[in-house]
Amino acid sequence: MHLHSTLKPSLPPLIVDYLDEKEALVPFYSFSPSMDGLSKAATKRKAIPVNREVLVQQLKLQSEKSKYSNALTTEQIERLRSDDVFTITTGHQLCVYGGPMFFIYKILSAIKTCELLKESGIHAVPVYWMASEDHDFQEVNHIFYHTQKVSWDINAKGPVGRLKLDGLDDFKKELNELIGNDPLKADTLTKMGDIFHASKTLAEAIRDFVYWLFANQGIVVIDADKREFKSLFAGVVRQELEASVSFGAVNDSTEKLDELGFGGQVTPREINLFWMQDGYRERIEKINSGFQTADGLNSWSSAELLQQLDENPECFSPNVVLRPVYQEVLLPNLAYIGGPGELSYWLQLKEVFDRYEVFYPAILLRDMAVILDEKSAKRMQQLELNIEDINTPFDELFTFLVRRNGSHEHLVEDKTVDIENRLSDLAEAIGEFDPSLQRSAETEKTRILKRLEVLQKKVLRSDRKNNEVIERRLHEVFQDIKPLNAPQERIECFLRFTNEQQREAFVKSLISEFNLFEQKIKVFD
Repeated sequence: MHLHSTLKPSLPPLIVDYLDEKEALVPFYSFSPSMDGLSKAATKRKAIPVNREVLVQQLKLQSEKSKYSNALTTEQIERLRSDDVFTITTGHQLCVYGGPMFFIYKILSAIKTCELLKESGIHAVPVYWMASEDHDFQEVNHIFYHTQKVSWDINAKGPVGRLKLDGLDDFKKELNELIGNDPLKADTLTKMGDIFHASKTLAEAIRDFVYWLFANQGIVVIDADKREFKSLFAGVVRQELEASVSFGAVNDSTEKLDELGFGGQVTPREINLFWMQDGYRERIEKINSGFQTADGLNSWSSAELLQQLDENPECFSPNVVLRPVYQEVLLPNLAYIGGPGELSYWLQLKEVFDRYEVFYPAILLRDMAVILDEKSAKRMQQLELNIEDINTPFDELFTFLVRRNGSHEHLVEDKTVDIENRLSDLAEAIGEFDPSLQRSAETEKTRILKRLEVLQKKVLRSDRKNNEVIERRLHEVFQDIKPLNAPQERIECFLRFTNEQQREAFVKSLISEFNLFEQKIKVFD
């Protein structure tokens, strides 16, 4: 696999202005999305320490439970004892079997950024933060393979990271039936069956999956759903319960972004915390007598809930507003790497970090990629398409190709000019004869020309029908590059693009070309 070309991404206006470092957005972040910004972040990060002893101890315990971690994993974790070694972090939901490709691209972006920092004399460890406390099972219970959806259908409740995988047999069977006839995929499917073994939780399986793919590139995986980590976060939780700090902070930032014409990605709640236990995760709400869960099943006085925080900090889970704060409390982080949506809500959160006096890292847009299969590359060549053409909607591009191939619209178009001139002459002549009839003549002229437009469209439709080969070839390209009318990286999974024999080379070829500072979609074939 090699780099075919690059493509300019289509991004929301907020992210375009952020990456361009427009002055109006400067108050919403701390460091520019550049190597210079990371250098400045490293200088300031040293003055804001984290508990490295607890961090290293827990990361070692977690990595040692995975047979897919290795000596480099341990070395990377031990490096974090040094105040001169930082982290570059990305996070993602625990999608079964890895989910869509952009999960892979996020982690590779973190790995490559650490490599680039090393060239500048800054030492950092790439970290994948598992969203193990998330409870939106419908977002993580499926993958697509050539647009075919395979789902893990169970009645799941509570944090997804704690779900046992003993109900995954039907999912595995359906996936094996879908791609099992490809002998090159057999070893990979066997390996995935071991990684997602029935004896594990989803969090344990995703941890193993990431180490299997990226341990040789130095990735470190963190599962923050641990009592020891929550104890370090208890101070923030206490302030949130007592003063609803984040609610006002996000609202203030959102109002300012609204004034700039952008709006907000997330809506804060008065309390941005959940009460969490096995099989259960529910919002904490403030009421007159103290607090309760949103479903009304649990309630506490203020004193009782604060006592719970002292005794059971692991029961408190941050939502999307406070999760980034939790991350920065634990990690000596220089930057968080995310997609456009994530960066949008991070730009709402700087005020939250400031009020909690927590370090706000640089925020970087992840690398993006498209992988052309051999058939699609051939079809694009046959159709004489450039990679930039894939940003054009299908119907518009198909019409362009039909016209380029030779449309018969001119049969109507050429005559229309002559007819329009004759009708204009007729209307003028009638107006000279009887001015009261000229408007009627002009109306009839407009009606006739509109009917000719309809006829021209019918001719084009006929042309399109007579260009079935072009249409089929274009469909094949779009099915590969924009499956289900969405970017390839948001639908297809890694199983489609590699196998166990090619896995290491596949990872290395992506890393070699990735560089998120270039802000280009990398196109591989």
